[in-house]
Amino acid sequence: MKLPWYMRQKLPVVLVAGLGGFFTVVDVACAQPWSATTAPNLPWKALASSADGTRLVAAAKTAEYFSLPPAPIYISTNAGATWTQTGAPSNNWASVACSADGIKLVAVASSFGPPAGPGDGLIYTSPDLGTTWTPTSAPSNTWSAVASSADGARLVAVAAPQRVWDGTNSDSVGDGTIYSSPDSGASWTQTSAPTNYWTSVASSADGTRLVAVAAPYWYWDGTNSDSVGDGTIYSSPDSGASWTQTSAPTNYWTSVASSADGAKLVAVAAPYIDGNNLVGDGAIYRSLDSGSTWTPTSAPRNYWSAVASSADGTKLVATSTVDGSHLIYASTNSGATWTATAAPVSQWSAVASSADGYRVVAASYYGPICTLPYLGPWRFADAPANAWISVAASADGTKWVALPARDSTICTSSNSGATWTLTAVPNNRWSSVASSADGAKLVAVAWIEDAPAGGDGFIYTSGNSGVTWTPTSAPSKRYWSGVASSADGTKLVAVAWADSAAGGDGLIYTSGNSGATWTQTSAPSNTWSCVASSGDGTKLVAVARYCAIYTSGNSGATWTPTSVRTDNWSSVASSSDGTKLVALSNDGFDPIISTNSGATWTPAGAPAVGSWLAVASSADGSNIVAVAGDAICTLRPPAPAPPLPPSPQLAVGLSGATLDLSWLVPSTRFVLQQDSDLGSTNWVDVPTSPTLDFTSLRHRVTLTPSLGSSYFRLKQQ
Repeated sequence: MKLPWYMRQKLPVVLVAGLGGFFTVVDVACAQPWSATTAPNLPWKALASSADGTRLVAAAKTAEYFSLPPAPIYISTNAGATWTQTGAPSNNWASVACSADGIKLVAVASSFGPPAGPGDGLIYTSPDLGTTWTPTSAPSNTWSAVASSADGARLVAVAAPQRVWDGTNSDSVGDGTIYSSPDSGASWTQTSAPTNYWTSVASSADGTRLVAVAAPYWYWDGTNSDSVGDGTIYSSPDSGASWTQTSAPTNYWTSVASSADGAKLVAVAAPYIDGNNLVGDGAIYRSLDSGSTWTPTSAPRNYWSAVASSADGTKLVATSTVDGSHLIYASTNSGATWTATAAPVSQWSAVASSADGYRVVAASYYGPICTLPYLGPWRFADAPANAWISVAASADGTKWVALPARDSTICTSSNSGATWTLTAVPNNRWSSVASSADGAKLVAVAWIEDAPAGGDGFIYTSGNSGVTWTPTSAPSKRYWSGVASSADGTKLVAVAWADSAAGGDGLIYTSGNSGATWTQTSAPSNTWSCVASSGDGTKLVAVARYCAIYTSGNSGATWTPTSVRTDNWSSVASSSDGTKLVALSNDGFDPIISTNSGATWTPAGAPAVGSWLAVASSADGSNIVAVAGDAICTLRPPAPAPPLPPSPQLAVGLSGATLDLSWLVPSTRFVLQQDSDLGSTNWVDVPTSPTLDFTSLRHRVTLTPSLGSSYFRLKQQ
């Protein structure tokens, strides 16, 4: 497996693979990996989830840097497995919320946006899971966030004013107010909250307890610098009728979340410097008393962008973006401790959680929408932090050879990457490396580059696991971009990049004697970027930029273009028998797979994660490892089942002659059953249907107990 030389500075992860599809090794250790969904790459801004986590809604904002029109709203009815665009108008969406059943939706747009297309600044509602949308009577504003009660009746929306400088004058857009609605958005009333640069708002399940966070915002009016926003947190105990500033410190607050009862709150901040003054500490704070007191948690300082909470406030998820670690952190103890998850590095912009905290969905800015638990078959690996151009391994996975991305050396390891040794190879602009099955025979190719960086454009081989290297007789001063090896290391194939100005011939060469001699094949001159080989070296496949994919069934003697589309192909991998192939496009299109040596190809159904850079395959072709930007993705069909959801705790209470049973809304369906004998196998479903308590997000059943013993249990369906 290799990465094209022209993208050599873009891979910040380790991808280890044996050439010729002989062996694949990748660190995928993760107790619960993230799964990339099929949602398109858009500038995602906001997410919302139903209480059980099955119905999701995602809203995008106007892209500031991609010259795209205002964006749509998508929904999923199967926990993110598939997504459908709703009938919402394209807009500069800022936030979205939904009722506990996921049916009633509300979305707010900002009237201020980039030149690509400002939004209309209105608030829209949908009573039917996004099928129809209606603008409400709320005034046009620079809305920044919205929250909903569990029944979808009580809504609250906050705005963040903006200043627009036209080169001569500074003008104000948006009033920085908070509005509420008691009737699902039919009518709106401005609350008594002070004017502020509001960034986020959260609501208790019954809509009575609200919390809103603000950030400092400075603008230049051409003469002076002025401030809008005090960086404080306000709370309301009466659906927004009155507001009180809490004891939370001044900060650049970006997001806030609440438990169902409004008692447990969590707020995240981002570092922000105004001149020489730091006004945002990048910490996560929590409150266990409805905002009366706030305490910083042990979470690392970061550019936190969003936070979500389970209904009981114990399970929290926070996302980071911009210049921080770009990771997603989770807490299972109300924020006392935090752990980085195995989510890929990305500019995460939004996160939402089911009521029990089992299902989580996160969106990135112009990247994937990912879910927990893993839904498969594609998943994100827990990628190591090192950066390599190309890495190969012996069949047993113990001997590795690697090209560091920003060095001009070749490293080897005899203990599966635990320790590394610099070989005696000369400094060069190495682009690809391959290994025999036993790890003894290595081959590395370089591309030519003028001083001071230097690159001689040779092909080197080693017969002793990299202890010594020898330049081969292959043509020098070439832009060698890829190399592959047979399992025994005798048959080699190398591809070059075409560059007439610098002497690159863009041809394919083969060797049948471990690189002692090389022969130019009949393949046409091209901008070849990668080549792969079967284990016996007879079946080859090569890809090039904006060209067809070529295959050879006779060790490169003749080459045939396949019928696959022309694309900016960046990498290709092969199974050991050469029948199963996978090719990647650098233009971000879906990878393609062939199961008949390239005769026909089908989409791989991979997540939309941007430009695909490199790919490797196991010997049987069933396990595929692909690199896209900052993420390592694996395809391992058939997809393993996700971990079992947590079992809800059944609470039992007596009120006079009635029995009250309740449990937190679970992520999967549970049915209440009853039996008079605890050890019996004759449990029967309780005929009374549960009702949803919108105050606590709990299912409740009220019964009149009969004489004698009665036992109850929840059984997953």
